[in-house]
Amino acid sequence: MRRLIYAVVCLALAGCASTDNMPVTKSLAGASGSATADYSVYLDRPPLLPQYQRVVLDNGVVLLLLEKPEVPLVGFEAIIRGGAVADPAGKAGTASLLAELLRKGAGDRSAAEFAESVEGLGGALNTGAGLENMAVSGSFLSKDAATGVGLLADLLMRPALD
Repeated sequence: MRRLIYAVVCLALAGCASTDNMPVTKSLAGASGSATADYSVYLDRPPLLPQYQRVVLDNGVVLLLLEKPEVPLVGFEAIIRGGAVADPAGKAGTASLLAELLRKGAGDRSAAEFAESVEGLGGALNTGAGLENMAVSGSFLSKDAATGVGLLADLLMRPALD
């Protein structure tokens, strides 16, 4: 309890700190002399963001595809609305439990068979639940992309939940 009180007091004091006497360097000041970052001052063009392809499936799922031919891996992340905010009243942790159960087998595979399938490809599949969403992420070698996506599809559409 003392640690919590100490942390709250430190945060409150940090919030009361004044920046009036702090020097603002010219490189951070921007055109107006304030410390507010206006990145257009530093860039002569918009930042270079990777080009991606947006695909909407028939069921409404949105895919953002980004190719990096120089990397021999396929990585993905599926983000699903839900998370802790969707837990039923009195059943906190349901989303986290579901995220863990997703790795316990899928399709026709038991938990051990599913894990062996992923590891046999040298791939990785991870699941987790946050406040407002659940996520499934993973990566596989490019040559195993079809099998890896098949495992992901099984995990999302036919989880064993054992």
